[in-house]
Amino acid sequence: MKKAIALLLLTVFLLPALSAFEIEGSVSSSTAGKTASIKTINIHELTYASLGLTLPLDFNKNTNLKISGDFSAAWQINQADAILTADCTELTLKMAIPLGEDSYGSFEMGRFAVEDCTGLILKQNLDGVRFLVDAPSFKGHLYGGYTGLLNARHNPMLPVTTVPSGIYPLAPTFITADLYTYMPDVYEDKSIGIELLGAFNSASPEATKLYAMARIDGKFLYFIPYTLCTAMVWTNENRTFGHMANLSFASMEYTVNSTHFGGKVLHASGNTQNFANFKQLSIIHADIAGTMLYENLIKMGFFIDNTGANGVKISTEVFTFLTLADTTRDIIFKGIQWDFNIDVPFTQKSKLAFDVNQYIPIKGGTFNTTLEMYLSFGF
Repeated sequence: MKKAIALLLLTVFLLPALSAFEIEGSVSSSTAGKTASIKTINIHELTYASLGLTLPLDFNKNTNLKISGDFSAAWQINQADAILTADCTELTLKMAIPLGEDSYGSFEMGRFAVEDCTGLILKQNLDGVRFLVDAPSFKGHLYGGYTGLLNARHNPMLPVTTVPSGIYPLAPTFITADLYTYMPDVYEDKSIGIELLGAFNSASPEATKLYAMARIDGKFLYFIPYTLCTAMVWTNENRTFGHMANLSFASMEYTVNSTHFGGKVLHASGNTQNFANFKQLSIIHADIAGTMLYENLIKMGFFIDNTGANGVKISTEVFTFLTLADTTRDIIFKGIQWDFNIDVPFTQKSKLAFDVNQYIPIKGGTFNTTLEMYLSFGF
């Protein structure tokens, strides 16, 4: 009798989940030719597969369990072994919390994606808990988490102490905490965001970092959207807080019919009398080739893209990179980068893409050209 009651209760509990679960996934393959000169062309292959499941745990779908993972194999022609990577990209229990008219909150625990308000400091997965609020006059979140169980290939972080090896290399160990508040339309279409982020490493205290960020979104001449953002970081180098660095950028963009265009100017501090080299948490490269981080760098350029009636998207961008000399602090023109991309969708979740990009060094860096074809099928 007890077994029957337990089975009945389990069936009632799982009934909404089993009748309304969602499953999705994708399979993709890309081939890229990379060269630093005409004489040496390296062919890179990547095969990728992902699978995700959303399981509602009540009839109203206010509580959901999301699970997703992926597997990839990457290799270079004439290279002996492929690099295999398996990862659990999401394992989250999410509960929606009604907060009133047009306002809601949510509580999440598990593994989920995080991103700071600059998009350049911490952008990866995290194991932890998070509370979010979304209301007409206030948006924000508070989370805390741990990075030591993440896959280092999908979540590369600084400092890099070892080369990732194996199918699931572990990421550096940080305990992170983040508080973000965002107030839309505070004054004449201007929105303000403030964020505090800390990353603490007990094994390597010199890797501990504290960030303070501010963001303003508005409209120039009341119709051209712009963003101003700045971030300060205090590092614990030599176990002494006081090494301060800054990253700031301004961007502006506009959309006319199906054409979207804009520009961006960014500065990341280097070692000067007042500032140190800016330090990120996630490894996010400033260039497509993946050779430059956001430190001692000035980056500026423009982008434009157009989406046709058939969904084909054509985009291009051009950016220049400058840096400051260590001794004279003179501005050095490092190089220029351009990129051209075509996305051709043939179903809602499947597409064929072509991309060609090039970095041309002026002073410093390595000449690099990449031509890539990407094919993805989703369901």
